[in-house]
Amino acid sequence: MHWQKNGELAVNDLQALVHRLQSVEADETRAELGRLSRGEDDNF
Repeated sequence: MHWQKNGELAVNDLQALVHRLQSVEADETRAELGRLSRGEDDNF
């Protein structure tokens, strides 16, 4: 994974991380991870 200069993960790395987390989390948590990865919550 590579961090950008602004301190955030690169989009591809963020998506890969979320995908890995979704594979081990419960259904409700997977849905929340998917929502957050799409940027639907501006209050991270």
